[in-house]
Amino acid sequence: MATTNRVKVGSVAQLPPGIKKLVKTPLENILLVNVEGQYFAVSNTCPHAGGYLNFGPLTDYIIECPLHFWPFDVRSGALVGMEDTGIEEDRLNIYPTSVEDGEVFIELPPLMAQTRS
Repeated sequence: MATTNRVKVGSVAQLPPGIKKLVKTPLENILLVNVEGQYFAVSNTCPHAGGYLNFGPLTDYIIECPLHFWPFDVRSGALVGMEDTGIEEDRLNIYPTSVEDGEVFIELPPLMAQTRS
């Protein structure tokens, strides 16, 4: 059974509501967002055209690709309006987050654990 690795990505004070932070890992760049005090981590690259989501607007739980305006829900990684299709190609990878002692963590698969932010 594969284990995950918790990676500290910053403090709550450094990551206030509305913030977007790019977290670089060896396999994928991850976008960390804070929506009303809740942290979500998703792939930073749009599966449609490869746009970098960290350059797109974040409105509530929706991050929009800056290239073709595809909206993704950061809670599920799903393309808005296509949540129930089961088409994984239109979905962002999501990563669990946690807060402990004022620090924010992302849970990564073992191969992604070495990060640069």
